[in-house]
Amino acid sequence: RDHIKKHEGNEVKNYGDGFMVTFSSARNAIQCALDIQEIFKTYNFRHSDPIRVRMGIHSGEPIKEQDDYIGRAVNLASRIADLARGGEIWTSDVVKHLVGPSRGYQFVERGSHKLQGFSEPHELCEVVRIEALESPETRELEEKLRKIEEKIRNDQQPNQPS
Repeated sequence: RDHIKKHEGNEVKNYGDGFMVTFSSARNAIQCALDIQEIFKTYNFRHSDPIRVRMGIHSGEPIKEQDDYIGRAVNLASRIADLARGGEIWTSDVVKHLVGPSRGYQFVERGSHKLQGFSEPHELCEVVRIEALESPETRELEEKLRKIEEKIRNDQQPNQPS
């Protein structure tokens, strides 16, 4: 929630493990999502039970109804989030075109998708930090470090009687 405020976002509502958030700009939404994913990445590196969050971002004209938003734009953002996997941020091509090229992250095309409730297919992208495009050797090294840290944690725990 601190990152949402930092990026000029407004939490509209939360339900279970999901949040609906609005932002003053598409760029702010992306930067907030990247920052939050980085927090989870750091957490997951240090814990054996990872938390994997998927995010969907769309920019459009929602219908404001009291303190809530409804309509096609909201539904599209939700459907985009449904396609993402844990740890991923997916956007509509509308967001990609609004933001344009940016330093520190890029849009990776994920193709045309038919989404529930929409007659026309939508072109979707994944947002990834540039440094996320690392070599297989770096990923292998990070996995080895994670296993070593896990072993150290397990070795430091007192033996439990059977």
